[in-house]
Amino acid sequence: MEDREKELKLYKRSLRGKSENTKYNYSLDVNQFLDWIEDTDSVYIFEDNLSYDEYEDVFEDYKDFLFGKYTAIKTINRKYNAVNAYLEFKKVSFRIKSEKIQNQTFIDDMLSNEELKELLALTRQKGDLRTYAIICTCFYTGARVSEVLQLKVSHLGKDEFTVKGKGSVHRKVLIAKKLSNVLQEYYESGKRKEFQGVDNLFTSQRGALTRTAVNKSFDKYSKMLGFDVKEKFYPHAVRHAFTKNIMSRGDVSYSAVKQLLGHSLTTTDIYAQLSKRELLEILDDLDLI
Repeated sequence: MEDREKELKLYKRSLRGKSENTKYNYSLDVNQFLDWIEDTDSVYIFEDNLSYDEYEDVFEDYKDFLFGKYTAIKTINRKYNAVNAYLEFKKVSFRIKSEKIQNQTFIDDMLSNEELKELLALTRQKGDLRTYAIICTCFYTGARVSEVLQLKVSHLGKDEFTVKGKGSVHRKVLIAKKLSNVLQEYYESGKRKEFQGVDNLFTSQRGALTRTAVNKSFDKYSKMLGFDVKEKFYPHAVRHAFTKNIMSRGDVSYSAVKQLLGHSLTTTDIYAQLSKRELLEILDDLDLI
């Protein structure tokens, strides 16, 4: 035991450039590895002149041992790294290959149409037609909040407006009839603050409305609701809800969805595009208001 403690101290010193926390974890990982080595009588791997296949057989068993205890691939790869550093410390040339992790993202929860309708009902109840109109705009266009805030008074009554989107790319966003009516109602309600030289449709006490102000407004209504929605009610979540609603129809092509979201189109997508009229019909069919 004393020999192992001494060796682990020397091993930790060999970990140059690593943080103290990493050195501590690596030391625990190697100690676990050495326990496994003793339990499986695999000490012979530190002898000279072993073949690559012999090392590989031992470490395949070690991998099985780790996968039997842990589910997180990051944890297993960290243990591989710790053992690889130990093998280098012991002047053993074999290295364990890290497990590959596919880059996947999952949304923990998503706004339902029922929750969105409840949010809209609450904003109307509070007389907040601005937030009501912003939620509707996010949902009926699928636009990012930064794009929604580029709406101008001069766009009222039109069926499209041009925005500067992600990557400074200019694109057109369509305005369905349902949404056009909502925007007109908000403007005619007198809730919009007038500022000289400011044509933005959505304004606050200080001028053009900002993304921060929209986020605060969404957060406020999250707290006012009786169901736990704070973690999923944010502007971009409405864009997700828009996409889910469009895709769930079953008769809208992936190319059309990309058109509406402003995503890049492939050559095939370009041939599969829908007309402006067809896209506006799809948007007007969305059932939220």
